[in-house]
Amino acid sequence: MPAPPADSKAEKKAEPAQDAEALRQEVSSLREQLKALEDRLNPRTREWERLLKETGVPGIYYEDYPELSSFVCPEWSHLNAGDSVEFSKRLVPHLRNALQL
Repeated sequence: MPAPPADSKAEKKAEPAQDAEALRQEVSSLREQLKALEDRLNPRTREWERLLKETGVPGIYYEDYPELSSFVCPEWSHLNAGDSVEFSKRLVPHLRNALQL
């Protein structure tokens, strides 16, 4: 397959999205064991920080905000319906701040 023309979108670096946000949510079941494994296999500095740097989007990592890290995720990564409302209320101010809204 021939190389794309020099002015093609394929060769241009993606511009950071102005309304994008990365969110790292907590996992709950077997929390300590799973988090320890995750930290060992995918350290925050190697994975999360790299994601933010390469995409140029702001990020919200649950461990940085105690009010976001106290929820139990019954399916390891999803909140139950009742908690989702409260989590959203707590998350919105951080989203507004991160997106400068």
